[in-house]
Amino acid sequence: MSLSLRLIIAISSLAIITFIGTLSINMVTTRSYLNQQLADKSQNASTAIAKTIATDLAEKNVENITITVNALYDSGSYTRIQVQDVSGNVLAVRKQTVISVKDVPDWFINFIPLKDTAGIQQIISSDFVQLGRIVVNPHPGLAYQELWDTFTRNTWWLLSVAVISLLAFMILIRQLLKPITTLRKQAEQIANGDFTIHDTLPSLPELKKVGETMNRMSAKVASMLAAQTELTERMRKRAYQDVLTGLNNRRYFAEQMDHLLKTPEEFISGALMLIEISSFKEYNQQHGYVKADDLLRKTAEILSNICASIQGVCLARVSGASFSFLAPNTTLKEIKEYANKLQSQFESLHDKGSIDNVASIHMGITCYDGSQDGTELLSMCDMALRASQVKGPNCWHIYDEQNLKQERIRSATAWRKIIKQMLKEKKLELHFQPVRNFKDYSILHYEVLARLPDIDGNLVSAGTFLPMAQRHGMAVGVDIVVIEKLLAMMGDENQVQYAVNLCRSSLQDTAFIDWLEKTLGKYPDRAPSIIFESQEFSVTSHLDDIHLNIERIRDLGCAFSLDHFGTSSPDFGYLLNTKIDYIKIDGSYIHGIHHHEDNRFFIKSITEIAHGLDIKVIGEYVESESEWKTLQSLNLDGAQGHYVGKPFPDVAPDKVFHKTVNHSS
Repeated sequence: MSLSLRLIIAISSLAIITFIGTLSINMVTTRSYLNQQLADKSQNASTAIAKTIATDLAEKNVENITITVNALYDSGSYTRIQVQDVSGNVLAVRKQTVISVKDVPDWFINFIPLKDTAGIQQIISSDFVQLGRIVVNPHPGLAYQELWDTFTRNTWWLLSVAVISLLAFMILIRQLLKPITTLRKQAEQIANGDFTIHDTLPSLPELKKVGETMNRMSAKVASMLAAQTELTERMRKRAYQDVLTGLNNRRYFAEQMDHLLKTPEEFISGALMLIEISSFKEYNQQHGYVKADDLLRKTAEILSNICASIQGVCLARVSGASFSFLAPNTTLKEIKEYANKLQSQFESLHDKGSIDNVASIHMGITCYDGSQDGTELLSMCDMALRASQVKGPNCWHIYDEQNLKQERIRSATAWRKIIKQMLKEKKLELHFQPVRNFKDYSILHYEVLARLPDIDGNLVSAGTFLPMAQRHGMAVGVDIVVIEKLLAMMGDENQVQYAVNLCRSSLQDTAFIDWLEKTLGKYPDRAPSIIFESQEFSVTSHLDDIHLNIERIRDLGCAFSLDHFGTSSPDFGYLLNTKIDYIKIDGSYIHGIHHHEDNRFFIKSITEIAHGLDIKVIGEYVESESEWKTLQSLNLDGAQGHYVGKPFPDVAPDKVFHKTVNHSS
């Protein structure tokens, strides 16, 4: 029960007690006055009647006495007239046992009776001789009428005063408690990771001090989280970033490539390029390390600009004058365009006189089709690099280009037709992979994975067909089909949540968000059971455009999650200003985490920051018990991967994933 409601109840109770007490006092006072009036009236009436019938009583003329009593009683002014002789014998009597008064309720008469005046007797005498006694009870109608009028007037007056006072008090309470409500909301904001400083403080001195304290606490917590975020980012850069160029280093590249090659769900095809500045040693000797370092930085800048538009690309400086980048889901035509751009921009450095002809650039390229391992892929790329060096300065070469070209063209044409047909017929199957809680191994939610049946009846993962859908502008349509199928499968009473991936195109598309609001508006009970997630790179690379759409998604009652967290190398400070419910740590940090102290430090730090912002942390691609236990010790909220549970076409956690309940930290 809220404080304001308690105060209103207390004041209302006090007002009711005051009302009843005041009304009771008024009624008792009025009734005492009226009782005295009736007693006086009884005395006066008895005296007057006694004089009237004294002669008849002396002559024992009972008939006249009876006539007189009847006449007086029939006048309606009395409820009882009784005449007795000296011996106590009743000579004449008229009385009314039930009293009724016009316009006065009977319950009121019974509830507040006036004093009975029957005990007041008047002696009838003549010439000092006692002749008998008379008892007269005047009719209390006027008294009851006056008493009823007093009751109604006081009741309405007191009720009016009480209602007006209560309304005034409620307004006063609202004004007095408004600062407390503001302070409560500020406390909730701090708990939810929003550290807004409130400039308007309460006017009351006591509450003003509380407000100032809340602002100081908010600023301090924000400062602590910002410092922790900065430290985590600095330590991560030290472990994974090349100091000179700002690119990822060899270790980061090796871990990313190893992760991608082990997860065909994300990386079914792509290209690897090795870039080397030839004769760099001679250039360094002739021009000194300052200019040599400047050349490395310029090359890194050119590569960064070229790779900026490639989703999921991993670019790194792998050795002194060698760079590499791995581009998932890249076609042969696209990789040639990248190579030509790099060749052209490096040659422009010669033309502008930024560098002389001592240094040149060579590129070796190989395409990944899902069959090569890491060693084989690097070996093929290295052979392509050596072949480019034979061609001359500023050249590139693709390993086994002739065989690759025909296969690539054929597959791109086929995929466009397959995806277009799928969108028309909505032939997508949904599989579900569990995300489990580390504390009690319960299901946190299921990630929804799309599967596309091909012409042979095999199911193709989203990692294979979704890049093609994005390339042909059909990714938003795929997201719509997935959401429609999930909503059709869900009931109104869902015991678990479902995480649905959204592509960057959908997040940036206002029309898609409008469709989502309209669609989920039909299923208000299902919206809270849906988590929409997108890759960190997709969100952070266009955060200004996407931020509002994320808020619109959360306003629907849905949660929002960042997938592949930690791969886009942004400043993690964006977490302080973006409302996120989950982050899923990329699998490149998870693989063999029990052997990598730097990865453990990074994940532990990110988890502490996220929990401070009320964000849950999930570890992706958990493949072994050692990885599970390590992540559990780092206080993550949950895990996902083949060790936790493989994707299945139905939701049956007890039957399929029973082995996990025996895990312990």
